[in-house]
Amino acid sequence: MAINSRSDLIEYALRKLGKPIIHIAVEETQVQDRVDEALQFYQDFHYDGTERVYLKHKIRGTEILTTSVTNYIIGEMVSSPSGCTFQIDSIDTASNKLITKSVYKSGVNNGVFATGELLTGLSSGISSTFISKITGDIENRYVQISDMVTGVIRAIPWWQVTGSGASAVFDPKHQVILATFQNLASSSLIYYDQLMSHLSLMDQVLRPIDSIRFNRKTNNIHLDYDWNTAHIGSYLIFECYRILDPEVFVSIYNDRMLKKLVTAKIKYQWASGLQLYAGVQLLGGVTVDASTIMAQAVAEISAAEEEIRDSYQENPMGFIG
Repeated sequence: MAINSRSDLIEYALRKLGKPIIHIAVEETQVQDRVDEALQFYQDFHYDGTERVYLKHKIRGTEILTTSVTNYIIGEMVSSPSGCTFQIDSIDTASNKLITKSVYKSGVNNGVFATGELLTGLSSGISSTFISKITGDIENRYVQISDMVTGVIRAIPWWQVTGSGASAVFDPKHQVILATFQNLASSSLIYYDQLMSHLSLMDQVLRPIDSIRFNRKTNNIHLDYDWNTAHIGSYLIFECYRILDPEVFVSIYNDRMLKKLVTAKIKYQWASGLQLYAGVQLLGGVTVDASTIMAQAVAEISAAEEEIRDSYQENPMGFIG
């Protein structure tokens, strides 16, 4: 019988433990908790619990909501009495928002406006009242990512993602490919491979990617790049590992190791409750041996987790998070 849902998996585990011949004294929320624990372990260590994907992220600018954006000029500097300044990158007339890369105060990033202060365009002379601010990626110096992501391997920055037109034509790699393409069919690829490796090294030296920092608890990827070179609306691409949602990929519920781990977890919960009756003689002279059931459950959980880590865990790749 194929298992295609969370409820099917729970019923399978209860039948494995003896239901309906034996009453498995566990409460529904306790069962759900044990299934969550098993899924979390499975997704952390079983290679079928995650997938390697490329996720794109569109860089957002800081949005400044004002009472009016009429007659402001794109590209002009805007200042406020509190000393905050920013340059208008675009204007959202429908929402009365001024979009900018970053707000500065005394030369420091992430300036804070005072409530109700005036924002005055230095070129247009137009003023409006500040209402609220939503800080964007460039000002934050990090991007938010889905909580389904478990680890980030690398980030492909904006200068490698958005190159097009003239900028792509004058890229060194493009020039090398253009110059050597005609000879590739009749000559060895060894020289080409060595040349591309050398160009890659030059690219790392001249346009270094310092580091990226990611923690699953914050869901923020901090990029130690020169954010001043970023453009609102350009893209970042992240190579990462993402959890497979079992509610979408329901075949996960039918995984042999997950079934084994869930059954052992529920057995442990059952034994925990039975320990309350340890040594108590029930009707018919039956005595519950909770300690034996508990020992079996602990051993089964340990064996299942060890098998997952030994046989199904991918080798460490040094990814972040």
